[in-house]
Amino acid sequence: MRRLLNFFASRFSYKTHKRNSYIIYIILAINTIASIVLYTIMIRGYYKPGFIISLYVTVIVNAVLIVVAILYQDVLAMSALDRDIAKDNFTKEIYIFNESALRQSFSHMMRRRKAESLFAVLDVRDITRLRSIYGQKGPRIINDALYAAIHEAVGKDNKNYAYGFSPIKGWILIKKGGEESLFIEELQSICQRVNYILEKDGTMPDVAILCGVYHAYHGQSFEDVYSKAQIAGTYNLSSRISSDVIVYSEEFMMDDEGERSLSSELGNAINEEQLQVFYQPKFDLQNDFFFGAEALIRWNHPSRGLLPPSLFIPFAEQSGRIIEVDKYVFEQVCKNMVKWKNEGKRIPKVSINLSRKTALAPDILTFYKETMEKYEINPKWIEIELTESMAAQDAVFVSAMIRKIKALDLDTSIDDFGMGYSAFSSLKKIPFDTLKIDKSFIDEFELDQKSRDLVRCINDISHSLGMKTIAEGVETENQKNIVKELGIDAVQGYYYSRPLGEFEFQRFLSNNPFEKKKKQEEVAK
Repeated sequence: MRRLLNFFASRFSYKTHKRNSYIIYIILAINTIASIVLYTIMIRGYYKPGFIISLYVTVIVNAVLIVVAILYQDVLAMSALDRDIAKDNFTKEIYIFNESALRQSFSHMMRRRKAESLFAVLDVRDITRLRSIYGQKGPRIINDALYAAIHEAVGKDNKNYAYGFSPIKGWILIKKGGEESLFIEELQSICQRVNYILEKDGTMPDVAILCGVYHAYHGQSFEDVYSKAQIAGTYNLSSRISSDVIVYSEEFMMDDEGERSLSSELGNAINEEQLQVFYQPKFDLQNDFFFGAEALIRWNHPSRGLLPPSLFIPFAEQSGRIIEVDKYVFEQVCKNMVKWKNEGKRIPKVSINLSRKTALAPDILTFYKETMEKYEINPKWIEIELTESMAAQDAVFVSAMIRKIKALDLDTSIDDFGMGYSAFSSLKKIPFDTLKIDKSFIDEFELDQKSRDLVRCINDISHSLGMKTIAEGVETENQKNIVKELGIDAVQGYYYSRPLGEFEFQRFLSNNPFEKKKKQEEVAK
């Protein structure tokens, strides 16, 4: 009976279950009227043999339909079974499973004792950056591509799959059965198809779809299964594992709980000065010396050791503590500079990152000024670094902010240039002193002539606008040679040095093979 109802529902309730309910009620009404007519004929004696049987049959059918309407209304409400018209999150109206229908489909798949299913959450890497570049239409175009790719892979009315979109939970794909390897291949095919759709006409060439998968068994709830697939997806989005599809494991849960504890411990870390500033040197290619460094934060956790910023900065940004972190780094750099000055050591220009939330803080410029006066710091020793994504989001605000920073005699730089495909016109409006070319270009240009040509173009335009250029992420001598050949002013990367603690940094400046080589050449001359 249920199979018959599912078949009936899938054919009869395509757009909304509301229309289907009306049809059921009309059938019930017709049967009721027929019953009344037959009963009246029987009472008045105008019946022939067979009327009694017809009456009984009609009453029985009517009773069955009433029971069906009451007990299986939820089945008829499902859209194959219940599909909502999706509007706001897509560029056009489409029929798609909502969260309620996905829950019912999942329950239906898992009703048998030994039932298994594979549950996938599909997400977009760095959706915030994509929204800042492409606007609100960006996510809608991606959703259209995801719908087309999943629909093509799964097919229409395939009873072994259920897929849909929730504005809160995002994209979900459920498959009946437990063949993990085949499901992973299908998901990878969907990811590739999305990339093809978005890249074929140059619409959005920089989109990565990543999936978290959980193998579900009978007895598990929808929420529990979703949360575990989401944890796997979160690991994928954080770039700690390089793959389109990641299957959940218990290790993820242990690490996830550990990261949540980091969020609550961050306040104490700031107060107890567990955060440490590291310095990565910058090398001047034209004059062969280390002229500066970038200040990078690390957390010397009492039980987990030295933690990179990728593990705690996201929590700082979410909680608003990023403002405290940024101020902490600025003051620590000033303290180190005072120490270097008193010890007669070299003081290179240090660039310090400024996050968007800190830039919006009303007291940040006053804090900069008062801190430099407190420690008697020459403003020319410090450079404030903003990301390209911040400049792309609000060029007017960033331009005004840069001018206020420069009024304090501090230099400014734009970081990760090229990562967000910003227009060069924004550089003309924002008076940066230095432009840092993103590592993604450097990684490619050893084998790609177009990347080298693009870097050359960026360098030439930057120089014409009065900006110096720095290549980030240089790791090999060949990369360094190409960068120098292209006319870029300076280099930062592991070829010269990893980020160093304050003591190691000063020791490196006083004794390193790169400047020593220059001194030996000068002596030889």
